[in-house]
Amino acid sequence: MFGSILKYFIRVCFLLIILAACPFLYAESDDNIVKPENKIADDVIKNNFFVKIEKNIKKEKFITAEKLLNEFYASFPDTNDRKYYYFRAVINESRGELINAVKNYKRAIELNPEYSQARNSLGLLYFSLGKYDNAEDQFLNAVKVNPYSPFINFNLGDLYLAMGKLNEAEKFLIKACNYKANFGEAYFNLGLVKYNKEAYADALNNFSNAIELNYYSHEIYYYLGSAYNKLGNTELAISNLIKAIDIKDNFTVPMIELGRIYNEHKNYHDALKYYHKAESIDFEDLNIRLAIAECYFGMKRYDDAIDIIEGLVELRTDNENLKKLLTKIKEKKSFDN
Repeated sequence: MFGSILKYFIRVCFLLIILAACPFLYAESDDNIVKPENKIADDVIKNNFFVKIEKNIKKEKFITAEKLLNEFYASFPDTNDRKYYYFRAVINESRGELINAVKNYKRAIELNPEYSQARNSLGLLYFSLGKYDNAEDQFLNAVKVNPYSPFINFNLGDLYLAMGKLNEAEKFLIKACNYKANFGEAYFNLGLVKYNKEAYADALNNFSNAIELNYYSHEIYYYLGSAYNKLGNTELAISNLIKAIDIKDNFTVPMIELGRIYNEHKNYHDALKYYHKAESIDFEDLNIRLAIAECYFGMKRYDDAIDIIEGLVELRTDNENLKKLLTKIKEKKSFDN
């Protein structure tokens, strides 16, 4: 009897020992367990890296940003984080490594097709490379995800303006102006759309809005002056064209337009002043020499005009219009004499 009880007791003890050991027999090593608290800690570390990297990129401190990005990769070598590839692409682009920039932007988008920031940046890169169709594709996908972004809408409008698609450009530039009240550059580009549509009064309104929002440039005053000239307001045309030259003193386009305005009003002295100034900056522009010849013709300085046109005919032997103009000036000289 006692022997049976002892055997039973030994068996029970043995079973209890086995059961106690089971959790260790079937458990994974702690090294293979991703504990929730560890993942949270990793996410915090990653976020801190990305905040620092972004700050340095905004300050154009790309060397520091790259150093931080390399430290991030050393800590997380198996990363599939879209931000890692996005920031890597931005740094590539800053160094002119455009093939790698495209590759890393695409990788960021592959990891998250709705990553509008990466699509917008890739679109801008394609735009700068003249790959307008690729840029359009990226911007359109970005604006689907983020339709109220003034910058994506602006970039689409800017692209369509460059492509000559004025109606599409106007649509997106209006949205950019609506979504960002003080977006001076968007008003300027909208003014360019109106200017190219020959809606000069509307162009003036948008250019003026841009200036009120402290968006100044030599170009905006040129287009203001040109628009005023188209509308017949010579005084304001001249004053704005002069402002454009004051801002950028080697900007020949307003000089030529000023020369034309003065020439049309038979103020040959001032016309020649601006033509010669433009010629001294860009002697290779044969159209400036032609404008000077036309000015001399108006002044009846036929020999000076003939010298210039003959020089142009030698450079452009296939230009029949120049030959006809030369004949016309010579006939006029003979008639007046």
